[in-house]
Amino acid sequence: MKLETTITSQCVCEKVDENGEGVLDEQGEAIPADDCRYDCYEEQVYDFTDNILPYWLEAKGIMADSPVRILGSGMTWRGVSGHADTSARGIVKALEFGNDFTLRITYDDETHDLNIVRSSHDEYGASFSVVPQPIEDDDTEWE
Repeated sequence: MKLETTITSQCVCEKVDENGEGVLDEQGEAIPADDCRYDCYEEQVYDFTDNILPYWLEAKGIMADSPVRILGSGMTWRGVSGHADTSARGIVKALEFGNDFTLRITYDDETHDLNIVRSSHDEYGASFSVVPQPIEDDDTEWE
């Protein structure tokens, strides 16, 4: 089974019916809500940190403050590769983009892979894999 969520900087609160389903206009587009009782970007981040991240943390045997490495490819308009080191709790912050962006996050509970695709006006489909970082033991003797 795969758990998926989307986080976008262009999020807009949408009108919902009594069943919590989004209400669409004649063109099939979501109707913006007259009032937002929450910040929808923060709600999307919350969906990841509370409904997906805990499964990955448990599978990897790490905590939210544990160090992780984000391996990226296809970044920016030049398609460069690289990595970023952060805590598991800081994954979304590390991938935020200065401009409008969308993060599509997928956790595969069979392989325990956490993968993210980031899109923006400068990149479409930058791919990221998140892996735990080993914690170095100060008492380790190096040869």
